[in-house]
Amino acid sequence: MQIHLIDGHFTVAEAEKLLNAIVKAKVAFHEERLAAKEPTVEEVLHSERRIKDIQNELRKALVRVRASGGEKIHLQAAIDIDFIAVMDCA
Repeated sequence: MQIHLIDGHFTVAEAEKLLNAIVKAKVAFHEERLAAKEPTVEEVLHSERRIKDIQNELRKALVRVRASGGEKIHLQAAIDIDFIAVMDCA
């Protein structure tokens, strides 16, 4: 199953706004997940690493978007959904 989230041509400002919003939502998800329970050290480190990686990727993308010279930017994003069978523990 797949959700086609974004597929279009955008101005530099629109592309920046969309990219920032997506990254903000993903970072907020990690932060909320950590705050909702007593996370292990491993979970905290994983989330911190993912947040840092995502923010670094965003910075790199924004540099390239801004360097495009005002051209239209094509953004495409899809979310693949796979279903995982849970084994009965009984």
